[in-house]
Order: sequence, then C-alpha cells, then structure tokens
Amino acid sequence: MKEELRKSINKFLKLYYDSCKEIYQEIGLDKITGKQFKYLNLIYKTDNITSSLFAEISKLSKPTVTEIVNRFMDSDLADSELSPADK
Repeated sequence: MKEELRKSINKFLKLYYDSCKEIYQEIGLDKITGKQFKYLNLIYKTDNITSSLFAEISKLSKPTVTEIVNRFMDSDLADSELSPADK
C-alpha cells in the first residue's frame, strides 16, 4: 500500500512539474533564478513600490535594484512609471 501511494505521489509530482515547466517556458519565466523570482514577486505584491522601498525590503543597494529592474524591463517582466510624488 505504501509503495503504491509513493508511486502515485511521484507520478503526480512529475505531471505537476512538467506542467509548470511548460507554462514557465510559455511566459518566459523558465530562465529566471529563484532570487529573480523572489524580486518579481516583491514587485508585483507591493503596491506602488519604489526603488528605495525595494532596496530597503530586499536589503540591496539602490544601484543594484536599478540594475535588477532594468533587466526585468528589458525582458518585459516589469515596467516602471514616474511616481506622482516625483512630478
């Protein structure tokens, strides 16, 4: 019984992994690292995030954040807007 359960779980996990892999390839996320995914998640989950807030939360320097965001923008994974407060 335990062996059957283990095989069923492994089969499910393989199907799940293969499905995720196809979806990630389709939307261009198959080539990003775990850290990059974490940073994208931070951007998308934080309303009106600024570079300064991104740097503070992620404990990165502002130039590093700028470089990360520019790479995301070049890959069409993120976009940037001028804050109304900066106008």
